[in-house]
Amino acid sequence: LDVEDHGEYLAALAAYSTDDSGPHTIVITDHFDFATGIDPTYTGTQPLTIEGNDFTHALGHANRFLVFDSDAELTIRDLWVSEGRAHFRGAFRSDGGAIDYRGTGGLQIVSSAFDRNEAAARGGAVAALHAPVMIDASSFTSNRADQGGGLAVAEGLVTNSTVARNRAGRGGGVHVSAGAGHVGLVHVTLAENRSSRGANVSSNRSGAASLIATALVDPDGGGRNCALPDGPVNDLHSFADDPSCRLGATSITDGDGSDPLGPLAGDGATEVAMAPLADGPLVDAVPTDVAYSGIAASCAALDDQREVPRPQEGDGVRPAWCDIGAIELEGRLAPRPGGPLPAAPPFTG
Repeated sequence: LDVEDHGEYLAALAAYSTDDSGPHTIVITDHFDFATGIDPTYTGTQPLTIEGNDFTHALGHANRFLVFDSDAELTIRDLWVSEGRAHFRGAFRSDGGAIDYRGTGGLQIVSSAFDRNEAAARGGAVAALHAPVMIDASSFTSNRADQGGGLAVAEGLVTNSTVARNRAGRGGGVHVSAGAGHVGLVHVTLAENRSSRGANVSSNRSGAASLIATALVDPDGGGRNCALPDGPVNDLHSFADDPSCRLGATSITDGDGSDPLGPLAGDGATEVAMAPLADGPLVDAVPTDVAYSGIAASCAALDDQREVPRPQEGDGVRPAWCDIGAIELEGRLAPRPGGPLPAAPPFTG
């Protein structure tokens, strides 16, 4: 169904909630804002896809964009949501300021942006507390919650995304909420998030996060970059500007106070990002002959958040390697390597 305003969007959700002939797709064809105080809700049994077409939706801090109360799969593409809010409502937790995924089937978000949303409990922008998530080429900025200022998720994978300037009591950027959940962060930029307990990433006591070619920079609010359980952290060619993430030998821990990132900028869902500085430690820091076990053959197989190919020569010194974080500094495009790649040790969570 094509929808061009708030009324048509609500009608589509209501119709699909009682239609068992799916899967269903809602295609948004125009900008529309709404601040009704009532959360649009899907309760159907079939998978739902929402195609946002880069249109923006401001919610006036009155309600969420979507409550997905179903065990079906939800896919979000090319959507931009701002000023959503999850209030306390009776016995219900107020999770997911823009999207509250309550099911178990799985949530996928691609090329989308979430800005200035808030939740009284978990997931300032998005909460998925009982299902795996797959998030790619998206941005989460200036959202806030009690736990997981940008994201509160149980398990899954976040790639080529920017999580910046969010705030929370715990896990300013990303919070792994499930008891034994594991979230992989691959080419993610986490910067300037604010919390006293894991400014950029945190997890519950038995949760875990893998940090692969991920930048953790400028923690704010009195907390350090990471608040993760004791023990080894799965990491590969990442960067943190304090020792709290306990990065291993392939990664860089540098607390000299210099900022390796440019300012947050961009005008478009995939464009809201922070580029690495040309003379900084993030550029050409990830070798192209190391496999991301179970994820990709190498960094060269993953375009960046803006769909810029990796690797590109950035430092003018060594053969082109990939940059740490969501953005590949544009320069001279290097040929993509061919032939088999050595496998890195598998990541365990």
